[in-house]
Amino acid sequence: MIELFTQKNNSEMQDSASMSVKHDYSLFIVADGAGGIGDGKHASQNAIDFVHSFLTGKEITLNNVKSCIKHVDHQLSLCDNYGETTLIVLIQTNNQIFGASVGDSSAIMVSKALVHDLTENQIRKPLVGSGEASPVGFGPLNVNGSIIIGTDGLFKYANFQKITEYMNDNRSASEIAGLARLKSGAFSDDIAFILSKPQA
Repeated sequence: MIELFTQKNNSEMQDSASMSVKHDYSLFIVADGAGGIGDGKHASQNAIDFVHSFLTGKEITLNNVKSCIKHVDHQLSLCDNYGETTLIVLIQTNNQIFGASVGDSSAIMVSKALVHDLTENQIRKPLVGSGEASPVGFGPLNVNGSIIIGTDGLFKYANFQKITEYMNDNRSASEIAGLARLKSGAFSDDIAFILSKPQA
């Protein structure tokens, strides 16, 4: 089961997420446009569009995913008004995951016995769109548990242990997002993430 959750905090949503389920794999993309550096909203949205365009018709490999992020970095850097963004591109097959990332968005895989930070070695800056981004790959790894790919609107403001507990308890994406809500019910930041649960 796959769920996508997005919610804006300000008038302009700068976080974007996309999922595409193919015959033999699923493609998950999360991007968080950098506020104050050009147009964060369009940076994240255009990054996702460039990913889909680049990977269409190509063999889906880890090297091609890393090349994809470098391509997106170059394309965004050509336009002064596109801005910069974090970017995670994750591929999930029936039994494996792999991908690459830049920035401070995160991807984790969680089971009762394991919490695996897939993006722990990523390079936070320069961001995608600077023309100097350095994507770091992860995997391939066997799928063992639930997976979340999300922006810092979730991971910065929600208790990490609670996120993993909710994932193990098979909570919904909306319930997990609730961990980042303020007492007022609002969010401190834009939030976008994809939750992939193993089939029962």
